[in-house]
Amino acid sequence: MAVKTFQEQFITDRAGRKTHVILPLEVYERVRALLDDSDLQIAETYAAQECVAAADRDTPDMDVYNAL
Repeated sequence: MAVKTFQEQFITDRAGRKTHVILPLEVYERVRALLDDSDLQIAETYAAQECVAAADRDTPDMDVYNAL
């Protein structure tokens, strides 16, 4: 798979003093789903979060904290 590169363009809104990135349409369409969280149900991620937290808690490096 070939990776296309592009030159980012930035514009600054003087009134709000915010900087914005201008993306080519094809790049925006590829990342739009990552940016849209309108259908995100945070509760659906709890099981995955617990798995990650449990893996971290069970490492030998955490023994110091577990002893507290």
